Amino acid sequence: MRRFALPKTVKDRWPILSVVLCSLSSYAILAFHHRGAIDWSSSRQVWTASFLVPFLLGAVYTHFFEYGYHRLLMHAGVRGLGFIKKNHLQHHRVFYGENFASRNREDWQYIASPWFVFPGLLTIHYFVLRVFLTPQSLLAFFAGVLLHYLVFECSHWLTHVEKNVVDRWLARVPVIGRIRGYHIRHHRYHHEIPTADFNFNPPFLGDVVFHPRPKPSTLDKAKHPPRRQSAARRIPRLRRGAPVFEETDPLPCSRRPGTGRSCSYEARNASPPSGRTRRGLRSRHRTIQNGRRGERSA
Repeated sequence: MRRFALPKTVKDRWPILSVVLCSLSSYAILAFHHRGAIDWSSSRQVWTASFLVPFLLGAVYTHFFEYGYHRLLMHAGVRGLGFIKKNHLQHHRVFYGENFASRNREDWQYIASPWFVFPGLLTIHYFVLRVFLTPQSLLAFFAGVLLHYLVFECSHWLTHVEKNVVDRWLARVPVIGRIRGYHIRHHRYHHEIPTADFNFNPPFLGDVVFHPRPKPSTLDKAKHPPRRQSAARRIPRLRRGAPVFEETDPLPCSRRPGTGRSCSYEARNASPPSGRTRRGLRSRHRTIQNGRRGERSA
């Protein structure tokens, strides 16, 4: 008996497909349980304040919940839920630096959330909110939650898939293309500095309210505090391929650069003599270069 195998295209995208299917199925079960609360075939009942207000509140609540979930559970970590932080750290290890967007299908397994995240959170929120909201308000509220979550998962998937068709098409749309470009840059900044920009979807209200982005100058000073060095110990910037020492100078290496043997660690990091200032080194370097040019022309 042959085992059923998914096509390769579906198998590679199964993490995001499973998330979408499980999220829609869990909301469909909730809507079927309260099937008499809203008449979905009647547009008058759907497009009313009693439906739109809870719908918008659900989307805004999910926007801030996404910020807290990302910052506290995925980065700070909570005792007993360490697997969430562990999985997310793996996501940052895979999509880091030049590999922020990847075409490697094995890397795609670390983009989407597990399939059980939305059904589990929906169940917990349902048993809490059913005490305060009517069935109609519950369905409208979780409809906004579902929409925000699906937009988050799908756009996050596309952000880390390099040269996907959707982003190439959106880049051609004038206004939407610029918004999507800023969206990707915002999330790229989070992968470069994981302590900032925890919100993923615009308008990034959680980052604005709770954790404003630090200024680049502040980050540079915090990571690289300024050091006072005398002018004699500053190494000048030379052109690429230019020799640092004169040929007559004794090098602390067993052989000169380019002869097949590298210098030791102490030799590579040896500071120039204290009597050489930046101006003196540069003038000496020019003298060496001019002398070599004269020898070649002769």
